[in-house]
Amino acid sequence: MSTAVDTNTDSNRTVVLSSRPKSLEECISKFDHELELESDSEAIYCNVTTDSLLCWPRTPAGTTTSQPCPSLEGSDTTKFAYRSCDLNGEWSSKWDDDSSAWTNYTQCYSSEAELIFQFDSENIRKASAEDLTDSSILGICGLSMSLLAIFFTLAYVRYKKYSGPRMDVYRNLFATLVLEASVKLSFQIILLMVWLEDGLVVTVFDIPHLCEVFVVILEFAEITTYIWTALHGHLSYLEVKQYDPLKVQVLYAVLGWGVPIITLAEWLAVQTATNDAPCWYGYRFQQSAWILELPRVWALICSLVFLAYTIWSLNETGHMRDISEVHMIKRSTLACLAYIFFLTMSLCTSLVLANLAHNSINKMHLLALIYTITFLTSFRGLFFTIGYWLWENQGRNWYQKDCNSLYPIIF
Repeated sequence: MSTAVDTNTDSNRTVVLSSRPKSLEECISKFDHELELESDSEAIYCNVTTDSLLCWPRTPAGTTTSQPCPSLEGSDTTKFAYRSCDLNGEWSSKWDDDSSAWTNYTQCYSSEAELIFQFDSENIRKASAEDLTDSSILGICGLSMSLLAIFFTLAYVRYKKYSGPRMDVYRNLFATLVLEASVKLSFQIILLMVWLEDGLVVTVFDIPHLCEVFVVILEFAEITTYIWTALHGHLSYLEVKQYDPLKVQVLYAVLGWGVPIITLAEWLAVQTATNDAPCWYGYRFQQSAWILELPRVWALICSLVFLAYTIWSLNETGHMRDISEVHMIKRSTLACLAYIFFLTMSLCTSLVLANLAHNSINKMHLLALIYTITFLTSFRGLFFTIGYWLWENQGRNWYQKDCNSLYPIIF
């Protein structure tokens, strides 16, 4: 049976409830029978309410009430959650521009769990269902356009029978982008269905093991995209060094697919041992996420180092090389720089997302972040194919004049 304890009637009150409320009516009934407050007609009170996790009693204005933290994943039930009642008899909000009441659960969670709770439970709910639906539609459009662009490019390359080390790199890069876009498109469609149907449909998120498979495939494709972009930069480095790229094709395959497999295996071992949440909920906010992020960071750093050497070498020895060879290396370098810039933007926004979970952000900033991340990740395949058509497509000269105008800026 539930119990309630009123420990202080001055400025702070502690209420102990053992069961999780199912409705506001249940909370009202519970406090009507179990919690006795002074009936002073002139006194101002905040009404009985619930935040879906706990019931909060009728509380005098200007006071703070507390109760043990709820029994949830990552919550410390020996600590307390708090709610404050304003002097006007309204439950206090966290933000000045927000009228919704706020429950302070910050003491209930460890640092990692607190990040997940604060961002997902407080901030993300400030975005309306309409905004999130629009974001999902943007993602579906971007991913669909990316897939169409990649398939068209691959069909064109196959029709023209292009071959060589650089085309092998692009084929692998496009394969990872197709895998990534396909999984993300599935997620976006599922999310849109959930929001439109008010969560009444059964989705992949309701099937933990299937959801985890989707997450693994997505993270594998993400890391592989970064690794093959780094190998693209390394290929320019080999060309400027006049080293035969055919000799490293096997090494490229091992690095391009082996590094992500090893990284995922290590990350999976950590998740299995430390994260019991369905679909590893909140894994992006945990310290173990750096197992996934560090290979991406190193891939970008290595790419920049390779391209910096390539640019320096072309400036020093370009006049002694064949003109067509120099132009080919320059175009390839420009393409790789564009890819690195785009991937860096995506990586930075994901890191900013995790960092902002530490802080309160208003709705406009949150929506801007959501739309930015959706745009950068959804249109990635489209921008990579545009880069290929602008700088790498063989047998086309219509773009060379525009590209040549960029050379003095970089080379």
